[in-house]
Amino acid sequence: RMVNAGWYAYPPPTLFLFTPLALLPWPLSSAILLLASIIPFERWARQTSLRTGLPWLLLWLPLAQGLWIGQTTLLALVALLWGERAAHERQDVRAAFLLALALLKPQIGILPIAWLLLEALWQRRWRLPLAFTLINLVLWGGTALLAGPQIYVQWLGGLTNYDQFLPNRPLLF
Repeated sequence: RMVNAGWYAYPPPTLFLFTPLALLPWPLSSAILLLASIIPFERWARQTSLRTGLPWLLLWLPLAQGLWIGQTTLLALVALLWGERAAHERQDVRAAFLLALALLKPQIGILPIAWLLLEALWQRRWRLPLAFTLINLVLWGGTALLAGPQIYVQWLGGLTNYDQFLPNRPLLF
C-alpha cells in the first residue's frame, strides 16, 4: 500500500542535501537558504546586465512566490544560470555539478539542462555529460543506498497523488 507523500514533492536526493539545514533552528536555516539563493542571483545579474536583479525577486511572480513560501525555485534557477555560464566557459565539471543541483527541481531545469548536454555532445565535449551522469549517479544512487530503493517508488506514488493538494485553476484568477 502506497503512503501519501503529503506536501513533499521534491526528489529524494534533496532529503539528504538539505538535512544539515533541518538540524538548525528554522529562522537560521531559512536565512541561509534565502542568502544562498539571493546572493548568487544578484551576482549573476550584476555580471550579465551590469545592474541589480533584486527588483525581479519581487516583480517576477515565480520568484516572489517561491521566496515567500520557502520553495527552492530561485536556488535551482541560480544553479542553472551559473551552470550554463560554466558550460559556456568550458568549466565542464563545475557546470555538471551545478546542472545536477538544478535538476533537483526538475520543472525548472530539465529542458535547459537537456539542451546544454546535447550541445556539449554536439561539440564533442564528453566531460560535461560524463561528469553530469556521474554526479547524478552519486546523488540519486547514494540516496537509494541510504534510504533503500523503495524511496523512489514511494516518491513517484506520492507525485501521482500530489495534484489533490494543488488548486486546479490559474494562479491569478
